[in-house]
Amino acid sequence: MHKKMARVLDKIVEEIQQIQAIARHNKDATRPRWPMIVLKSPKGWTGPKCVDGVPIEDTFRAHQVPLLIDARHPEHLAQLESWMRSYRPEEPFDEKGRLVAELAELAPQGDRRMGANPHGLSTEAFDALFTRDKPIIFTFLATRLLFINSPIDEPTTAICMFVDTKRMGRSP
Repeated sequence: MHKKMARVLDKIVEEIQQIQAIARHNKDATRPRWPMIVLKSPKGWTGPKCVDGVPIEDTFRAHQVPLLIDARHPEHLAQLESWMRSYRPEEPFDEKGRLVAELAELAPQGDRRMGANPHGLSTEAFDALFTRDKPIIFTFLATRLLFINSPIDEPTTAICMFVDTKRMGRSP
């Protein structure tokens, strides 16, 4: 998957550069048809393929916690460790847990940072929108994030609510 994606990205970058070169040469400011990538990958393709003989990858189970970690399932701990280590967490961090310099240098500096974007939400605008009497409510439903800005009675600043994926065709 990674090599194929790298090849596609290389091709797309070349197409974008070609579109830009032609537009600059012809002084053409019309909006081009930019290339688009549609990625179709199996659900849960980086996680365990199977747990206790039950398929996980590319099933509804990929959206749930696939491994039960308890005293009755000690083998799941090894599966979880293997899964987490597959992300190679030791590579981007040093022995003290800090981001390695090679990667830290890739972060934008000064006005190029997201927080310094003049088109983003300024501190003043954020403070005006989200005050103590008008808190932020985040609701997570499956893979969607709904952002609601509405007053609530409790003096809290945020509420998080998580809902598991529901099985279709079964009553609760």
